[in-house]
Amino acid sequence: MYTMAVQQPRGKLASPFVYAIGCFLLIAAPTTSQILINEVNTDSPGDNNLDFIELSDGGRGNTSLDNLVLVLYDGVTDTAYGAWDLSSYRTSQEGLFVIGSSLIAPTPDLPLGNDGLFIQDGISAAVLYRREGRNFTEGMPIQTDNVEDVLVYGEEAGHDRELTDSLTPGQLAAHEDPGHSTGDESLSRCCNYRAVSLSAFTLTTPTPGAPNQCGFPCVIINEINVDQPGTGRDTAEFVELYDTGMGNQSLDGLTLVFYNGGKDTSYDTIDLSGYHTNSDGYFVIGSQNIPNADIVLGTRNLIQNGPDAIALYHSPASEFPQGSYITNDNLVDAVVYGTDDDVDTELLRILLPGQPQLNESPRSGDVDLSLSRCSCCARRDVSSFGLAVPTPGGSNQNCSFRNETFVDSTVAHQQEVRVNELSARQVGQEWVELFDGGHGNLALDNMVVVLYSRRNSSSYYSIELTGNRTDRNGYLLIGSPAVTPPPHIVIDSSAWFLNSPGAVALYHGKRLGDFSVGSNITTEGLVDAVVYGTRDVDRLLNILTPDQPAITAATGNTAVGTITRCFSQHHFSLVSFTSGAVPTPAAPNICPLPPLVINELKLLPENTEYIELSSQGRPYFPLQSIVVVFYNADGLSYKSIGVDKVRTDEKGLYLIGSTGMTPQPDFTVQPPASGFIKNGPNAVALYQGRRTSFLRGTLVTNASLIDAVVYSPAQHTSLYNLTNVLTSGRNKVVVNLPRHRNGSATSRCRGQHGVEYVSVPSTPKDVNFCSFPDNLTLIINEVNMDTNNRTGSQDFIELWDGGVGNTPMDGAVVVLYGSHGGTVYKSFSLLGYTTDHLGYFVIGTLALNPAPQLVVSEDPEEDPANTTSFIQHGPGAVALYGHVGTIPVGMAVTNTNLIDAVVYGTQDQPAQGLLDVLTPGQHQVDVPVSSTDVFSISRCEESCCARLNSTSFSFASPTPTGANNCTATISSPTGPPAATNLVTRPLTNGTTTAMPLSDASTASPSTTDHPATASTTNQTSPIPTIANNSTSTSTSNYQSTTSTTIRPSTTNATVNPVTSTASTTINSTITSTAIYLPTTSTTTAIHSTTTNLSTTPSAAPATTNAGTIAWPTLSPNAPKIVINELNADSPRADVQEFLELFDLGAGSSSLDGYCLVFYNGASGVSYETVNLTGHRTSQQGYFTVGSSRVSPTPDIIINFNFIQNGPDAVGLYFAPVSNFPTGSAPTTQGLVDVVVYGNGEADARNLLDILAPGQTKIQEDSRHLNRDETISRCLSNNTVDLYAFVLDTPSPGYRNNCTLPNVVINEINADEQGLDRAEFVELYSPGKSYASLDGIVLVLYNGDSGGTSYNTIDLRNQRTDENGYFVIGGPDVPNRDMTIIQHVGFIQNGPDAMALYRGYASHFPYRTPVMAENIIDAVVYGRTDEPGDHLLEVLLPGQHLVQEDQSFQDGDESISRCRCCAPLSAASFRLTIPTPGEPNDCVSPIPSDLPTLVINEINVDMKNKDDAEFVELRGDANSNVSGMLLVFFSGTDGRSYLTLELEGTTDPDGYFLIGHPNRTPLPDVSLPSRQGGIIKELANGIGLYYGSKTHFPMRTNVTDRNLLDAVVYTTNRGVTSQRLLDTLTPGQDILVEEYSYLDNDDSLSRCQCCATTRESSMYVLSPSSPGKVNICPSKLYSTTIQVKLGNANCTVFKRNLTLFEELKRVVASEVETRCQCGFTVAYMADAEVICGSTILNATLQAVTAEQLDLFRQGYEKFVDKTEYLTVGGQTYSVEPCAYNCLPVTRRKPQGLTPGVKAAIGICCSLAAIVLLLGVIYVWNRRGKGKSNPEWRESWSLSNPAELAPAYSIASFDNPLYDDESSVKNSGFL
Repeated sequence: MYTMAVQQPRGKLASPFVYAIGCFLLIAAPTTSQILINEVNTDSPGDNNLDFIELSDGGRGNTSLDNLVLVLYDGVTDTAYGAWDLSSYRTSQEGLFVIGSSLIAPTPDLPLGNDGLFIQDGISAAVLYRREGRNFTEGMPIQTDNVEDVLVYGEEAGHDRELTDSLTPGQLAAHEDPGHSTGDESLSRCCNYRAVSLSAFTLTTPTPGAPNQCGFPCVIINEINVDQPGTGRDTAEFVELYDTGMGNQSLDGLTLVFYNGGKDTSYDTIDLSGYHTNSDGYFVIGSQNIPNADIVLGTRNLIQNGPDAIALYHSPASEFPQGSYITNDNLVDAVVYGTDDDVDTELLRILLPGQPQLNESPRSGDVDLSLSRCSCCARRDVSSFGLAVPTPGGSNQNCSFRNETFVDSTVAHQQEVRVNELSARQVGQEWVELFDGGHGNLALDNMVVVLYSRRNSSSYYSIELTGNRTDRNGYLLIGSPAVTPPPHIVIDSSAWFLNSPGAVALYHGKRLGDFSVGSNITTEGLVDAVVYGTRDVDRLLNILTPDQPAITAATGNTAVGTITRCFSQHHFSLVSFTSGAVPTPAAPNICPLPPLVINELKLLPENTEYIELSSQGRPYFPLQSIVVVFYNADGLSYKSIGVDKVRTDEKGLYLIGSTGMTPQPDFTVQPPASGFIKNGPNAVALYQGRRTSFLRGTLVTNASLIDAVVYSPAQHTSLYNLTNVLTSGRNKVVVNLPRHRNGSATSRCRGQHGVEYVSVPSTPKDVNFCSFPDNLTLIINEVNMDTNNRTGSQDFIELWDGGVGNTPMDGAVVVLYGSHGGTVYKSFSLLGYTTDHLGYFVIGTLALNPAPQLVVSEDPEEDPANTTSFIQHGPGAVALYGHVGTIPVGMAVTNTNLIDAVVYGTQDQPAQGLLDVLTPGQHQVDVPVSSTDVFSISRCEESCCARLNSTSFSFASPTPTGANNCTATISSPTGPPAATNLVTRPLTNGTTTAMPLSDASTASPSTTDHPATASTTNQTSPIPTIANNSTSTSTSNYQSTTSTTIRPSTTNATVNPVTSTASTTINSTITSTAIYLPTTSTTTAIHSTTTNLSTTPSAAPATTNAGTIAWPTLSPNAPKIVINELNADSPRADVQEFLELFDLGAGSSSLDGYCLVFYNGASGVSYETVNLTGHRTSQQGYFTVGSSRVSPTPDIIINFNFIQNGPDAVGLYFAPVSNFPTGSAPTTQGLVDVVVYGNGEADARNLLDILAPGQTKIQEDSRHLNRDETISRCLSNNTVDLYAFVLDTPSPGYRNNCTLPNVVINEINADEQGLDRAEFVELYSPGKSYASLDGIVLVLYNGDSGGTSYNTIDLRNQRTDENGYFVIGGPDVPNRDMTIIQHVGFIQNGPDAMALYRGYASHFPYRTPVMAENIIDAVVYGRTDEPGDHLLEVLLPGQHLVQEDQSFQDGDESISRCRCCAPLSAASFRLTIPTPGEPNDCVSPIPSDLPTLVINEINVDMKNKDDAEFVELRGDANSNVSGMLLVFFSGTDGRSYLTLELEGTTDPDGYFLIGHPNRTPLPDVSLPSRQGGIIKELANGIGLYYGSKTHFPMRTNVTDRNLLDAVVYTTNRGVTSQRLLDTLTPGQDILVEEYSYLDNDDSLSRCQCCATTRESSMYVLSPSSPGKVNICPSKLYSTTIQVKLGNANCTVFKRNLTLFEELKRVVASEVETRCQCGFTVAYMADAEVICGSTILNATLQAVTAEQLDLFRQGYEKFVDKTEYLTVGGQTYSVEPCAYNCLPVTRRKPQGLTPGVKAAIGICCSLAAIVLLLGVIYVWNRRGKGKSNPEWRESWSLSNPAELAPAYSIASFDNPLYDDESSVKNSGFL
């Protein structure tokens, strides 16, 4: 049990704390005397002179600190190094006390000077003690008694055992991470006031003496009950949240998500926005039977029993659609639980790393227990929970910890440990890294790492892990002593890791003694294994990782590279690894993007569309967080598909396709009639990420882009928006749509220019049907004829593609020629085959090991030509052809389309005829006939890949599918034996080196690696070229190119021009490969220096004889040179920076004497210079300085990150570069042009005031484009004019794009009622987000002053918002981007005008005459036409003034553009209600003759599928529905997510169907297809409107304007949307459609048509009947019910129809509460009030007998359990009867005397006479009453509804109202 011992008054507790960034500090007050450590800053930037420790008393204030001592401990020595007695001090009025540096603001309560050693870095502890008479001295050991609070902290990942074991046993040290933020950070207590709780601390921004900025609400999961014993119904489930005692706290922004442990995805989401905790701080979400439930989920089994999780997020519910994968983004709290279930390690790893799983039902028997917090209030802290009797909405009682409450997850987590990375490249540097998935601090007891050798497939080294743990981040590093960082387990043995192919295996349940050296491989207890190498690892593979290829990380048999897990954490998954990645021991792996490509695309027919992905030959490759995005030509996405936690097939293919196509797709899409892939011009892109990042309408991006195809059916269509971002440097793909329709597809093939997409026959789930490209490397690499034993069992032919890997070989044919006559005896078509990932392809027999890709039969009966071997012995040849078609047996030898050939024979039997045709001038390969060695003809050349060259071959031992064993040849086939040394490849300059092989590198057919190009200082090196992903070297012979590379130097470097054919390297050895392409000008590479770096000497500024700096004068005849374009902040790592100069088109202008100077805005001085002397502009006049990745290649190459991002400046000077040493102050002497720029809020005033006075910096804003953007000169050629620039797409070396955005005036509110504080002007950039408004000016003109300006607004550096809007308005305008504050408004009421111009604000001073030059758009407005004539003549000649009209509506109005988006068009505007920053409300009024149409039936929540969802409308027969819209709204945010325009007419029965295209009957309008259905589940709405689709763009706010009918529904009665209800169906209840209510599929069906609209009581839940009469409740399934109100006056309900209707609704709501079966008023027929006793009498009708039973059960529970009802504010008692509530008939008299009988007879006769006379009287008066209104009025009813037949009244005795009711009722009936 826990309660807050001291509860201060709420106002006092909450007052000091602000809920702005989140919940700021102490939530539950500590005990009266408790003082806790609240915030610690131990590692402030600089000299640690801002360190502090803050204590807190929980907000009480002025609390004495007497008898308290603060002690600091050193984690290295475990002794005290500081102690402070706090006696005589008190906390502040806010309850805080700060000890720290005197430099802190505000000054600490206990200042300690500015000593930076106040708090030591590294693992340490701060402990608060009660003195109790003791002394605390420096150097004393750790004290553990009288501890008030403790914080153990440090930067290291992990914890100090001595400190934590002594002071905080079982807890992890808090981690202060300097990388947490760009500034300082502190450890702050957040939402947990429990002492000695390290989990209470979170990294935040330091706030000494102020509330902690915790960044999240202080709400926690406090109690859950998911499983009630003794029943499978679980009817008392609940989740309780707690705000730590504050009470009445808003839950806005919080979302509760329920996760399924089986899939680790969400199954339910609850949006908590709009709710509050109660006064005690509790909030309960539970089933109907939970008395204090704030949100009712339903009746039973709504919360899964486990292993599952419940998580609380500070994120909108829209981010968690059903099926969302688990995440810890913005996670506030979480519970992972089960009910005697297995542990779900994935849930724990992500939500609660390092913690156990909770168990709700450990042997609890029949007692219902909940998982309850036993101590408050640590977030994400399982140790706080125990078991207790459920107390929803109250404090947890008798909560107890039990061992069985926590499921020991250690073993389960140990099963998740993986071999994550290993490296054995260098002796003495070997290491193996294990990773526990992020759990951290995981004990590895009973685990062993075993290393296996390929030689005999046995163990050679084992490492015992018992007693070790993973570190804080989950890593365990095993390695040699020299490995950095130091390994957790150091192996001090020189031979512990063999540098040869082998395996690393991880076992559980084993000890070191189980694996002695030489132990055989075992799979018992195997947790994970990695097999690596290129050969002789088959047995390791077959046992440890069957059916997978080994990881290729070996170069022959001598060295192993780094192997890194990247693509999956699944065990035994070798394809999840990559080789050659950057090593990251004990740190997160640095991984490339997955090796995925878009392999094939089919667009037609629509029902067979597909997109095929390929992992490029890697079988069963894991696909995790992959998104396929489909783009329109405008660069906006129209569809996205998420692919996660699946694998490619055995061929490495994954198919996304239409339903019904063959073969069955891996991911099925239900296509609309037009198909789900558009036919072009469009694009398909493959990304790694979350699908939520690529929702419909997302702008195209290349961030995390894996592959893309941009396609169009037309050759000349421009798709620059797509190609520039997705496929830079590649043209779009032209698709042939007729061929697609006839069976072809666009397939990925290798062509003459690399990878290309071509139209070939479609092959879904199979190898692409590609022809063999002429330029592709494919050679015969090895031939084994098995001449030794002549059995033919080991014959094989090996081809190799040069190491490219996964090369399709379609169109290639291998042909075998016989000895005599040289004819074909066998051929093998390679159609459909690819090389493996190393580039090898083997044709061989079944007996071959490893198995060949193409198996040749050895059965003589099946193949009579093969009696001993499929390769004939003796003279012959193996030839490889391309494009030859079918080659018949017996065909003569030919060299047509020959690719490669090997001719072999013996000295006695030469193959001269084959030589003459296949390899003329070459020798045959002489095969020895008497050798006992097993050998093959192996390619062992020094450089790859000489075709048709017999000298390339030697004899070596066979190595099928592996590098040829050329280290020692057996004999030379054409000469003396080859050397036995390792074959290396010399560089051109004589250097020899080896380079590691990675997945993307080129493997060699020999044991050598590719060499890295290297050249030393002043050496001439060849120009490296890249082809087929391999690096080769060749000398360059091109002319007119000088390539100068300047490398970093600590001093200035001088570079003299070199000759036109030279390639020179200065001051450094080249260590990386670069490509320099031929150009017509000098190319200079410049890299950042520690001092000034330029291409000329710059030891001192140039001086004159007098010693002053020389500033030459620029000739007036010199060409004008301007800075034309600047890209200072390119995406990712600033690798495409450049600056472009322009000579205004003069061309070939000399740049002698010019230089560029780069200034730092922070320091205000120069940081780099570039000398331009010796260079010229191009013939077109351009000159670029940029990094090596800029295309085309810049004239001067600079280093990456050379140009700072800003705020900075770059100046073009005509002056010696020596005038600008590093650190020079800005100057205008010699200044030709300048750009001052930035990408943030910081100003550059120090640079602007000197270099461009009076101007503002240019903002390079990444929001402008979702790709790279540049500062481009577009508006003028004036120098030193920052207004000349706008943002646009890069165009280095070419004319600037200058695609200025289309911006128009969209809405004006010039005459707002009152003080005009809500006036505004709205601009709009159609279809363009974040459009730049640079160079645009808004000018306001006064019509009374002759048309002169009275206000000018400069829009420089402004951007439209994500929807294209920009609002300039007064302080009361919502959604405004720029605020104008004036006393009575800034827009005159008219007749006036406003106009948009391209230009400068300085061109429009006050009272500038109206002008039309450079105008973009204009509006002339006012109340009369005449005074605005001059404005109209200039701005809008021939057009009219837009009229303002205050009588337009009762409220405010605006002038809105209602036809988009032609500028300068007065006819486009009309009066509407104001909508600043949102779509204009241009809806036309509903015409009076519009046909009546209502929503008649909706089906949302289908069983198992949603492809039959529909909405049915109903009205008059053959009614035209044109002009009507169906709009679908999300209940989460009240915005639209789908709008459908209706076209056509209703059918003869009045029905109109909107549904899935495949449903029956066919719909009149099709719904878009989406997996899971397009109509959203949970709480949402559907509205029928009059208008056009433009009035309802995506995410339009819900409105009732022009609303015809609406339905608000939910598929989970616990979820509602008040916003939709209030707008669409005000005063109505939400309709519930849950398919569990009926056995069959159900719909919400209207049962009264069609006069009443927006009325939920018209609908019932019934079986679906699209296009037919709705199935409504009937008397076939009915019963009469009666509700007796004991103290009610029946005439009150009779006279007040509204009250009577409310009575019915209240009764229906109460019944539904009891039955949870969808009961509404619509199921109550023939309702009436029976007087006598006041009884509601009705016929309860249902659709089925089962439904009737549910209704009756609910009704009976209602009557039985309900004592009172409140109707119309009056409370009535409910009598306990259900069906027979009429009064008992009065007892009949026993008998009458004859006298009495006679008297009665006389009385009756007299009464009859009186009655007859009365009737005659009335009849006579009635005839006169037509002219007597007074009489008529005396007989009229106050409410005519009283006589309505539906409310007939029967007269019965009522003991309370007997006389009155009898008289009144008898008079009316």
